[in-house]
Amino acid sequence: MNLAHKHEPPQAEVVQFPKQERVTMASKQEGYTRTPNYLVDDDYVAEMSGNTLKCYVVLNRFTEGFSRQNWAIDSKFLLKKTGIKKPHTLFESLKYLEEKGLISVERLDGKPSRFSISNPCQKTALVSTSHAEKGHNTHAEKGHNTHAEKGH
Repeated sequence: MNLAHKHEPPQAEVVQFPKQERVTMASKQEGYTRTPNYLVDDDYVAEMSGNTLKCYVVLNRFTEGFSRQNWAIDSKFLLKKTGIKKPHTLFESLKYLEEKGLISVERLDGKPSRFSISNPCQKTALVSTSHAEKGHNTHAEKGHNTHAEKGH
């Protein structure tokens, strides 16, 4: 106890609030991003091509894996992460996922398209409260913004 300072009794009651959990991305140490069971249970994986599965895995990683419900994506980034060589093949895979209800795509003129993981059993995209919908940029890795090609 410091005798140089006289400690006054508190003038108000101190209320302890519960600590809020910080939303973070799945880390490399954890080593995984959750994948919905319906992909296997409802035979989506059995019916889709390898390239389509790669697209889904990457979209899932950069949405759900970063604790966000949607993501503005650059096709070059997606081509790099999936290993798909031809843009046409990429867009066919994305079209398949959208037609099956596994992803939702919000296309805006002059702005990046936003991709969301959807549950085809619910027939609706998951509702987002992410920073992206509040007007903040989304970032992929190393601080680069992500943007989509117009119309895709």
